[in-house]
Amino acid sequence: MKKETKVREMLESFINGLEKEKLEDITNAALIGNELLGLELSVEFNGACRDGVLSYQISGHLHFIRPNQNDKRSYEIGKHLSKYSSRELAFMALYLWNEGRSALYEGERIEARELLKREFDYSN
Repeated sequence: MKKETKVREMLESFINGLEKEKLEDITNAALIGNELLGLELSVEFNGACRDGVLSYQISGHLHFIRPNQNDKRSYEIGKHLSKYSSRELAFMALYLWNEGRSALYEGERIEARELLKREFDYSN
């Protein structure tokens, strides 16, 4: 299977499990899934803003996405992350990106670190 097809299939399954439509939520959840849950979605992340991390590859794929559950593991990871709000996804992704230095205020960094520790037993 071509790498591009595998990435799209994983992304389709992940988004179906995630049940979110906003690009920011999808991109933030993908970074969290990669970093903490072993998603292994081979996409590049290109930076960060107040809404979270950016990925031109993910935004490029969204035009071609059709919901499916072909990749059960990706679907389950998306499902696991679906319970978090947009704010929580952004805070956690930004903290994982560069400890939130690019876009979070000090109180938000503390909140993100505590959320990651509580939800994922994360410590850096």
